[in-house]
Amino acid sequence: MNAAIEITGRLVEHPAGIAKYIEKLYRNLGKENVSLFPYVYFPRKKYIKQLSSFININDVSWHYSFLHNEKSKNKIDISHTTDVKFLNLPKTKKIATIHDLAIFKKELSHIPNYTTDSFRKKIMKNLETLSKQTDGIITVSEQTKNDFLELFPSYNKERIKTIYLASSLPEIITVDTQKALDKFNLKAKSYFIFTGAVSARK
Repeated sequence: MNAAIEITGRLVEHPAGIAKYIEKLYRNLGKENVSLFPYVYFPRKKYIKQLSSFININDVSWHYSFLHNEKSKNKIDISHTTDVKFLNLPKTKKIATIHDLAIFKKELSHIPNYTTDSFRKKIMKNLETLSKQTDGIITVSEQTKNDFLELFPSYNKERIKTIYLASSLPEIITVDTQKALDKFNLKAKSYFIFTGAVSARK
């Protein structure tokens, strides 16, 4: 199988959630019987050298509006949009991953500097494109799946699937729970563990 993957979301100074998802997806699909063809959105090329840790830079094609650079001479079977930059390759089955739609939740609208109207409109425009042109959508949680169907109730529910993100830990880490609680002066069921970035929206 030949698969094109849109990896623009990996072109960031400090790779976090989505960027790490893209890299690990690419690395692990490369271990399967899949020929991968990476694409980036042309204006987001500032950090393209970062891709060299897992991609041959010379293999990267770019896509931007009517401009298009195609390095692959093979027939591509599936094009996978891994973030919001839609990879609209003709004559391919198109799938997209949607990670989070919290910016559209009314209950979060009171958080200062959470998002901007212009950013919200931009993302909504991209989502509208995905809802009309994809053959299938992957969400990383049931909540995101429900949020998408709330925004686009006419989208065929059979074409949207939840695939949870996997841990990248090589093995399950075991600890002495009581020792850990004692170390931080905690009682069982009296705490939360949060492993995300510290920001107002989280």
